Amino acid sequence: MPIEILKLLIIMVFIIFLLKKKVDLGFNLLLNSFLLGLFFQIKIGEILIIWKNVSLKPTTLSLLGIIYLVYLLSIILEKLKKFERMSYSLQKLIQDYRFVMMLISAFVALLPIQGGAIFSAPMVKSMGENNQIKPEKNMFINYWFRHIWLFIWPLYPEVILYASLIDVPLKNLIFLFSPLALAAFVSGAIWVFKNLDKNFISFSAEKNNKKAALKEFLNSSWPVLAVILLVLFFDINLLVSLFLVIAILLIINIELNSQIIKLLKESGKTSHKTLLIIFGVFIFQGMLEHTGVVDILPGYFLSIGVPLVGILVLVPFLVSFFTGSATASVGICVPVFIAFLIGANGIIASRVILFYISSYIGLMATPIHLCMAITKDYFNIKMGDFYVILIKQLAILAVTSIIYYILLMHILN
Repeated sequence: MPIEILKLLIIMVFIIFLLKKKVDLGFNLLLNSFLLGLFFQIKIGEILIIWKNVSLKPTTLSLLGIIYLVYLLSIILEKLKKFERMSYSLQKLIQDYRFVMMLISAFVALLPIQGGAIFSAPMVKSMGENNQIKPEKNMFINYWFRHIWLFIWPLYPEVILYASLIDVPLKNLIFLFSPLALAAFVSGAIWVFKNLDKNFISFSAEKNNKKAALKEFLNSSWPVLAVILLVLFFDINLLVSLFLVIAILLIINIELNSQIIKLLKESGKTSHKTLLIIFGVFIFQGMLEHTGVVDILPGYFLSIGVPLVGILVLVPFLVSFFTGSATASVGICVPVFIAFLIGANGIIASRVILFYISSYIGLMATPIHLCMAITKDYFNIKMGDFYVILIKQLAILAVTSIIYYILLMHILN
């Protein structure tokens, strides 16, 4: 085994060890980013320069600003009791709170931002607590249903990049991936309805009540809907969209103006751990890129004679797991394995599926995935209990994907 890969494995083991010791993930990643640099004989001065460059990247600063404003918006909406009213009105409209929780997570996920699970977390948490659901289950719903879109939503960079690299129309790739999205939704929904009791409160289904409930839902959810509309339909930057919606809320609700300093401080106090985690993730990714260690993984596994199917499963899984990014997995591995994904008659659909689902599972399983990292403290979960649920569902999705892979291999290839 190349010494570079061995060093990376040592770092990853140490990250997991510190997580078990309940060391804050943000500090954990910063510490291991520094150790990673030392392992690869990068001078301390150069490490600090890398950190500075990563810190000043527009993507880093933008995401930090977005997360801070998301927390600020969440605090304002909580003070205005809009989350409570939104949950209450949705339960009137749909009746079953379990479906509502899934719907909220999936709906907000149409907004493709890193760490975006924090946006739907307050609503899912509120509804779950109102129905006496354990925090681990609340987080699983918020986490799982957010990520079903990674297969088919055309705004997610993973899908766009993959289609571009293998030179296939985006709509064709989405069509190919749609059974995976359906499988993820169905398996998640079965788990929800099997493991969560029916709601304790029953609502009247009278037509007038439903009309009133719809009006109440729109009145309480318009800030969230406005952010999504501004980004998706008016192509306004998410940071700007959040700022505009918050400004409108403050103008409409004059009583909040006298509390603005308090709200800003509360947002900073609430979000500081999350901001540190995000900063740590970007620093860690920056150090990985600088060392180039992730780039040598594909070539190493090919050189030791790992079967092609094993490589198409193992390498994208590891790259996603180590970086917390399916985009990184696609961007790094597809150019290396392009000859294995495209045949004389175009893409080899079965292999294209196998590669992507492996990246997806690696992304969903890693503790440095931003959505997981920044919501575990919000939901105050026991990571072990959460992982028991997550790994079982990922296993079901993996088995379903293998069946789909075999069918495609026999039908199309």
